[in-house]
Amino acid sequence: MILDLMLSDEQELVQDSTGGFLADRLPLERLREEANWQADAEILVWDELTELGLFGLGVEESRGGIGMSLAEEVIVAQALGEQLVSPLVLATMVAAHLGDAGEYAAGRRASFATPVRRGKYGERIEVHLLDSKASEDIVLLLPDRAMLFDRSALADLTPVATMDETVGFERATLDHAAARLSVEGSRLFEQAELLISSCLAGIAQQACNMAVAYAGMREQFGQPIGAFQAVKHSCAEMARRAEAALCQTRLATAQSLADTPDSSAIACARLLAGDGAIENAKANIQVHGGMGFTFEANAHLLLKRAHLLVSLNGNRAQLLQRIIGEEE
Repeated sequence: MILDLMLSDEQELVQDSTGGFLADRLPLERLREEANWQADAEILVWDELTELGLFGLGVEESRGGIGMSLAEEVIVAQALGEQLVSPLVLATMVAAHLGDAGEYAAGRRASFATPVRRGKYGERIEVHLLDSKASEDIVLLLPDRAMLFDRSALADLTPVATMDETVGFERATLDHAAARLSVEGSRLFEQAELLISSCLAGIAQQACNMAVAYAGMREQFGQPIGAFQAVKHSCAEMARRAEAALCQTRLATAQSLADTPDSSAIACARLLAGDGAIENAKANIQVHGGMGFTFEANAHLLLKRAHLLVSLNGNRAQLLQRIIGEEE
């Protein structure tokens, strides 16, 4: 089977309009101010996000969506990653597939819950919540089931300090019986995996862009540091990792849209995108030199968010097990 990974004219329009809006209204620099942390900046422009059509973009029109596809949502997710937009936005996009898309298109919000521990899950499950303070719903995705809860179903809610202080993080307990909606199967879990992969690919690309821009501006010994071989090689490797992550994500997406979803290919996308985001974020800090290790630079924001998203809905060991076909 031959799959075309290039964007159509319509998809390029989605990419340009979404990327341009996010760069203008939610630029990466906003996270320099604590007032914009924990999705506060996103909440201020939420009406504009709904008008942009992000929530229900890939949902059928008969269910209150716009009627495009997962491919367009993956494009949007890459732009979300590039600007480190709160996971609240991505979770609401996923929730629109599970619940009433019309409600989310009208402004209802959902946030991710991710299991604290690996393995088999009982009726009560401990979870971590991402930017949940402004959400009405909680989305819990397990490999064989997707569940939607009202926020009031959370018990033992406790704030948790994390490395990425820009994202609100809490620990809580959920009871399966309290789910407002529960759907068996792995389809929504795998779709969310692709959206997270695309977010991570966006972080990898943003780190590469940031490093290249700095290498062209910063001078040493009378010339830009980008002229030095070591920096050139580092930037080239960053570009390769970002492209590999994006291509694998688009490949797994195309397979899913062709009704031949491949769990191994999806796991490969998560692995490549996660590694690409973390390694590129680390390399970007190195390219920035001594300044890159300071809080005053933006480079640390990418690394922290990459680590956070990599841990969402699984870990490296689980991905490797899926790739080689082993059961948990």
